[in-house]
Amino acid sequence: MILNDFILPYTEIYGIILSGLIIFGLVVFSCKYRPPDALIGLDNTNFLKGLFILAVVFHHMLQRINIEATIIDSVVFKIGDNLGYTSVGVFFFLSGYGLSASKKTITFYKFLKLKLLRIYVPCLIVNLGIAVYLQRDLLAIFSPLTFDGTQWFIIAILYFYIFDFLSSKMNHNLWPIYISVILWVISCYFLELGGWWYVSTLCFPLGYIWQRYNTSISNILSDNWYKIFIILVVALSATYIVKMILPSTVEPMRMLIAVEFSLIILMLVSIYRPTNKVIELVGQSSLEIYILHMKVAWVMIYLLGIYEITSSFSILLYFSVLVVIGIVFFKFNNYMLKLVKNS
Repeated sequence: MILNDFILPYTEIYGIILSGLIIFGLVVFSCKYRPPDALIGLDNTNFLKGLFILAVVFHHMLQRINIEATIIDSVVFKIGDNLGYTSVGVFFFLSGYGLSASKKTITFYKFLKLKLLRIYVPCLIVNLGIAVYLQRDLLAIFSPLTFDGTQWFIIAILYFYIFDFLSSKMNHNLWPIYISVILWVISCYFLELGGWWYVSTLCFPLGYIWQRYNTSISNILSDNWYKIFIILVVALSATYIVKMILPSTVEPMRMLIAVEFSLIILMLVSIYRPTNKVIELVGQSSLEIYILHMKVAWVMIYLLGIYEITSSFSILLYFSVLVVIGIVFFKFNNYMLKLVKNS
């Protein structure tokens, strides 16, 4: 059985709604108003990562439960269905923003060593553990198509990091970044890998642009924040309607929606600075949580029989276990990375 094919047993939608309300409450009480400023601090970045990694988990969970034909279920499912690529778009933006802000110069060998050890090796370690436990083909752990479909994001990030390295060697010229996205979208489209491989990637160069010109953007926002915000909300709504009534435009419209959604989030962050130590810690561990979330669900639901517990409780238990394991895994990865850096 391919891990992507597992279907969570029937669960009431109310467990997901309850989890969502708890997270929403944390977000509301964690925001502090300030005059518009396009600069994004590290704590705000970690907050966004924490919030949207949980949104990605919500998305994948909703894809694998039975949805009843009720209005509440339909609305929640429709929201969750769009949370995947829009949340990933925010992650691509934050990656581009962070890379643009970092001006460190290192050799290609050290670059590969650090990025592979931080990103790809942890993914392979988890996949190897699952493959051994389930007595599966060990070579399958390298395939994002047959073992775990979420691995595509790991590959995409490493790919874009290589072009960021090229950009740093060209006096931080942005053309390698633009070219990387064009090549990625074209390749994924013609290889028929699925829209989720590329619809969010336009947000990656957006992160560079936002960071590079944050002073000018801040000046524009200071006088026109409400006008720009309304325009973006209207544009997002219009794009979504077009996607609904013209099925042939789904992938292009999703690409546009991902950009518009990221811009709206940036607009909100520019005046409501979110800070919360719990969500920020989740954000620091977002990569590990992403790597683990499908495997933890599979193990808990199928191998440990958690589905025998009441559905709403099992969802809250799953999120709690996932976050704790993700944070522990993050601490371990950080410790190992420091040993490598000091060697």
